[in-house]
Amino acid sequence: MICTVFAVLLALVVVPAHAEEFMGVEIEGAAVNYVVLRDVNVRAAPKTESKRIMGLKKGTVVYSPGRYKGWVAVIQDGTSLGFAYKKYLMPMIDGGLASPVNGTAPIAGGGKCIFTINFIAKSEASNVMFKMADYETALNCQYGDKNVQTTMFMFLTEGPMTGSKPSLHQIGMDLLEIESDDGYDQIFSTNVLYDHNKRKITFNGVTLKDYGGNPAKTEQEVDSITAALVGAVQMALESWNENAWKELTATAE
Repeated sequence: MICTVFAVLLALVVVPAHAEEFMGVEIEGAAVNYVVLRDVNVRAAPKTESKRIMGLKKGTVVYSPGRYKGWVAVIQDGTSLGFAYKKYLMPMIDGGLASPVNGTAPIAGGGKCIFTINFIAKSEASNVMFKMADYETALNCQYGDKNVQTTMFMFLTEGPMTGSKPSLHQIGMDLLEIESDDGYDQIFSTNVLYDHNKRKITFNGVTLKDYGGNPAKTEQEVDSITAALVGAVQMALESWNENAWKELTATAE
């Protein structure tokens, strides 16, 4: 069960790599929130023989302005605590949106979509110590002489997809109107990967190949989580082929 302390996650500010001093040690890297994966000691300096300042319990969320080698500079409630071993901390991002976000994208056949991303809530993620940020994206699209108005459901993993790539997060987008007709209960989903350290998104494919391929641009630089979400929707809409749009317009006016 995910600890309720996640409800008080600080907003993540992703910044370029930097170097600054923290408790007499020069640190570098992006400012990030972390969740403690197991009970861990906080020490006065980034080395195991340094004085133990305190301990952090599993599930605790802390803020870090940067790192020194394998150690994370730790701040909690505005107070500089010391250094914790990075192996026992998981980087987090905050997928919440303060207000709806708008965008546009070209689609197959020379059409165009106007969309609005609305943040809904954060949901539990199975067997992991982070939550999913959930969204509903309202689509208003013109395909030929047909107008399509529908909703696409989205999520962003606030924790990393894999431990080996701690800055890599998944943006998933589900279109419920299209599903597999081969006997499997599979809906049409588009997936994009967001790397908050490299500040880019990468197209990662669709679940039903008959309805989509690659967008014109499979990678895009982004400067925020909001930009990553907008870029992901644009990639999804550009990747859907004529089969997808014919399916969507079959019942459109």
